[in-house]
Amino acid sequence: MPYTPVIPGSSAIIHACIKFPVVVIILGLAIALPSLGLLSEPVNCTDTMITFTFDTGHQSTLTKAYPILSKYGYTGTAFVPTDSINVFGHMSSGQLLVLQNAGWEIGSNTVTYRDLTTLDDAELDNEVSESKSFLERSGFNIWGIASPYGKYDQRVIDQISSQYVYHRTSDSGLNDIPLGDPSYAYEIKAVRVTSGTSVQEVKDWIIRAKQEGKWLVLIFYKIDEQGEDSWSSANLEEVVKFAKENDFVGLWRERLLLASSTFKR
Repeated sequence: MPYTPVIPGSSAIIHACIKFPVVVIILGLAIALPSLGLLSEPVNCTDTMITFTFDTGHQSTLTKAYPILSKYGYTGTAFVPTDSINVFGHMSSGQLLVLQNAGWEIGSNTVTYRDLTTLDDAELDNEVSESKSFLERSGFNIWGIASPYGKYDQRVIDQISSQYVYHRTSDSGLNDIPLGDPSYAYEIKAVRVTSGTSVQEVKDWIIRAKQEGKWLVLIFYKIDEQGEDSWSSANLEEVVKFAKENDFVGLWRERLLLASSTFKR
């Protein structure tokens, strides 16, 4: 049946971001805003926006990334596999609540972080449904999901779109502002940042997003840890500072709004 998410009370001004005056959909990804004062002023949603997302629920999201983003007035989105919560090296439920209470968004990274395209229907349903249910029972507001390893197909999208407001992919690229066609909410592009990614490469994406007036979503995994999916806190701070210096804007804490006539949940 058609579904219209409830707009958070603190988001009265976000109506300024609706391009078409029809039914509003809330899109979860917490869009970074370097000045909290903008909450009391009109917001121009044609401006360039940036979102910092952190996958796999590693503790360094809280201990390393959170202080850096906070220093520059930004928030982020943490996608977590529910089976990793409270596991050594990963965030606990209490730590995730600290992030949510600070304005971060918590999203699903499924239950066990498996390639969803390889699962049978029952397994797929469990990975998508149970992760959302568990997080909501734990006190989190869940709008979105990021598919593990960036793997998805139409069957996966059909399962996700029946339960979530959006799906962040790992398809490299920039997003239009606003997304327009609501189906794009399940094909949100992003740029992965790993040990082999240079600071200049990320800055180049930021410059391109600004030049084209696009929405850039960045994917990080571990900060100051071992492995190919780790990035240094010094690099992260340089990029976050660069984003602020380039006046990236958005809606702090709450949601980018899309216009659509209907939405299934």
